[in-house]
Amino acid sequence: MKKILAACLLCCVSVHFLTAQTWNKTPIKEVATIEFPLSTQTVDANGQYAIGGYNDSLSFIVMFAELPADRDPKKEGSDDISVLRSFIDGHLRAEQAKSIRETNFTVNGQAGIEIYHTSPSNPMQRNRSSRYLRAIKYKNYLIGYEVMTFPDLEDNKSIEATRKHFFDSFQLNAIDSATTEIPSSSSKPIAGDSIDAIAYKIGYIAFRLFMVGIIVLIGIFIFRRIRKQ
Repeated sequence: MKKILAACLLCCVSVHFLTAQTWNKTPIKEVATIEFPLSTQTVDANGQYAIGGYNDSLSFIVMFAELPADRDPKKEGSDDISVLRSFIDGHLRAEQAKSIRETNFTVNGQAGIEIYHTSPSNPMQRNRSSRYLRAIKYKNYLIGYEVMTFPDLEDNKSIEATRKHFFDSFQLNAIDSATTEIPSSSSKPIAGDSIDAIAYKIGYIAFRLFMVGIIVLIGIFIFRRIRKQ
């Protein structure tokens, strides 16, 4: 766990002050691609894979996890949408957040869920309460990608355009499950966990790691301001 946290911190610290608005096409393993409006860093350790980036107004993160290939949601009385909802529930639980609005979207014929959520009960998030999360399941891969901004910038047209571009740039790659093996560092799930329970844990852990990075960024920002004074 310490290695995971260290990698996440390194990811967040190294990209915080990059503000270039050149859109860079970024691979998400061999499964998908997405464009970031800045340079990024990747965390790939101990079963956790994430891509993160920040500028002065927005933060971006992509979370990727491989679900057990031998588990069929339908055989467990579930389905892809139920798995996505479990992932989102874990994410919201970790954030102490409340879903305000939910919509459906489609990428390359694959259905996904988008939520807008806030964290009024989380003192750490009161000034960073505007978040948009998209989640999609593709074959046995679970992908979540999220944008966070400050509440007072939420109606800024430039901010909205950047968020829309980030979401719209996400594309799934054609994968032949029988012949394509995606390199993975995923740890084995606990025996007895349902597919929905695994998705819930993925959503919960991914957000926890992301929040540690945000705390460090705030500390660095304050430290630099003090040094300038």
